[in-house]
Amino acid sequence: MKFVALVSGGKDSFYSVLEAIRQGHELVACGHLAPRRPVRSSTVDSRADEKEEEEEESYMYQTAASETIPTLVEDCLGVPLFIRECQGRSKDTSLVYDHAATSGDSANEEDAAPADPDDEVEDLYLLLKSIKTAHPEITAVTSGAILSTYQRTRIESVCSRLALTPLSYLWRIGPQRSLLQCMLEDGIDAVLVKVASPPGLIPQRHLNKTLAELFYSGHFDRLKERFDFHICGEGGEYETLVLDAPIFKKRLVLDEVQIIDTDDGVGILRVNKCHAEAKDGGIDDLWRSKDPLHDRVREIDGESTYDEEIEGTKLTEPTLPPSDETGSCSMPPFVRIRHLPRVKVLRGGLAHVSEILSSLVSAPSPDEDTEANLAVEEALDVFSTLRATLSNLFGGSAASQDVVYVHLYLSNISHFAKINKHYSSFFGTILPPSRSCVSVGTGMLPGGRRVMLDCMVQRGSGRYMRPASVADDEFVKEARANPHHALRSTLHVQSMSHWAPVCVGPYSQANTIRGGITFLAGQIGLDPPTMTLIEGGWKAQLKQSWTNAASVLDALGGSLSDCLSGLVYMASGVVAEDDNAFDEAERLCRRALERNGGVIAGYVDDAAQTGEDKFGGYEDEGTWKELCKVDATEMTNDNDSNKTHLPLLMVALPQMPVGAIAEVELVCASSRASSCLGLAYSSNGIPSREDHQRDNGVDATTAYIGGLS
Repeated sequence: MKFVALVSGGKDSFYSVLEAIRQGHELVACGHLAPRRPVRSSTVDSRADEKEEEEEESYMYQTAASETIPTLVEDCLGVPLFIRECQGRSKDTSLVYDHAATSGDSANEEDAAPADPDDEVEDLYLLLKSIKTAHPEITAVTSGAILSTYQRTRIESVCSRLALTPLSYLWRIGPQRSLLQCMLEDGIDAVLVKVASPPGLIPQRHLNKTLAELFYSGHFDRLKERFDFHICGEGGEYETLVLDAPIFKKRLVLDEVQIIDTDDGVGILRVNKCHAEAKDGGIDDLWRSKDPLHDRVREIDGESTYDEEIEGTKLTEPTLPPSDETGSCSMPPFVRIRHLPRVKVLRGGLAHVSEILSSLVSAPSPDEDTEANLAVEEALDVFSTLRATLSNLFGGSAASQDVVYVHLYLSNISHFAKINKHYSSFFGTILPPSRSCVSVGTGMLPGGRRVMLDCMVQRGSGRYMRPASVADDEFVKEARANPHHALRSTLHVQSMSHWAPVCVGPYSQANTIRGGITFLAGQIGLDPPTMTLIEGGWKAQLKQSWTNAASVLDALGGSLSDCLSGLVYMASGVVAEDDNAFDEAERLCRRALERNGGVIAGYVDDAAQTGEDKFGGYEDEGTWKELCKVDATEMTNDNDSNKTHLPLLMVALPQMPVGAIAEVELVCASSRASSCLGLAYSSNGIPSREDHQRDNGVDATTAYIGGLS
């Protein structure tokens, strides 16, 4: 893809450009939001002017050394630069940005006018819109987000409105120390231009120092040990200015600088004069031949691979559904058969709505386009039925925004291309539900229908995640006032990265209700940075599915040990050809559970083996044992038997998204949430083998269902 790079001048934004080029994308131009310069008055002293300039800084954009950007981009990098002065401020400071003016059950939130046109995010929208007008060939945007959900969600919101693909190849790629070391090894030469971490970083001592000097001297490591310092500066400890990079044609030279030291220990390096200087040897291409970045980060951190027996995995282009074109064939007549969905209302505003079927029934057609159009008609009727059902739940207070998880069953996966835009219109694209979509085969749904849906609903959760409004009912207000847990939280990452597969449709990677029960979207064997299926057969895809699921849970502060149940889909063809496929799949699944899918839990956040759930979420071992009546032998249990006895349901299906032949779907909970459910859980939150035998009288934990055809 041809992309525009959002650059601040710092290491993260330029290294993300380098990584995007390494992934095969083409840089066309750069965009920069310059800070609004305050009008200086002759009646106030320079100290007041400096303080005023500090107050103009952004929650989202780096402002230090912005004056060097024209030279840095146009002369050093050698691409066109688009600059817009930031007029707005951080008005909407909620973690997830919702630009839509309407907060109702909107079908097209992305098309709505911004709720506050003076928010600084709207400056980014106008900047990228102008760049896209000048360069219509641009289809993607890079950013340097590493851990900041605040920054990432705002960029994704703008990209969605402009039909651009966000690329965030540094997002949760690994521990900050390992990532910074890779940056330095790849030739990123940068200096500190802002420090805000007293007493660890002192303006007069550390400004204009190189990153390499501070890193390799061990200074950052000492600050990490003493003050929990973020080595990449993700906590706002420092900002940088890149002087040279392997993709630069020239290097930046700072001729005249000034250190501005404020009373609160924050310091800024103001660049009064700089120039671009020719490099000896020109552009360095050695970085292109190095191992993939995500592998290097893991090697530096000492992370071991898992399941080495599956070797030679390669990437293959996925089989995409057909394009959404309107069929011209006439459709057979419908017969209306009334079908009411099953509704189970639970405590706390929860409801499960299942077997949502269309009242329209028609005979199958030999024409593929006609069949797809018939599926669309059924889907629209299903959405209408769901809307009517929601309007009658909880006194009419439920809406489509309150749906947290969706199972979508189709007779043919190719129908999804046409159904998806209507699905998006119904559920919206901001904070959507998690989803699993599979094909069960022609004639397998009741009455020969083509579409069936079931979903989980949490009352008021859609309004809860959006800014407070006078429209909030008492249930939502009480939920906001609850200090113990969030009613609902959503992980919705739309940027391509090395972390986990991007959400390519209107669904989220995970939705968590009541602060502990998490519904993960179905994960298939996609390679995250390329979004292509892993080659090597169903075993390789199944392994990658577990790795992707583990990465999503890691972003939530959890791991595969938090799983309550698992659903594993396998292609019917695989099961038909191999009588032992289910047994082998179970073995691979147990192995993935034992090793957390090859992901070290907490290592991206530097929290491995020190998570808050070490003692079931309690502050110490004694409290955990006393309140949960934990036997002392559980402390010495290696937990392997518990991890490998997660209930798994395996189902053979004819089709899955993008031609996948394996998929994993999980429901998870932290050990604290599990204890609230009244379950007899072991130290890692999973029922032990003995618990299962006692409660069920059997040892079998995997159910097998024959393949649907």
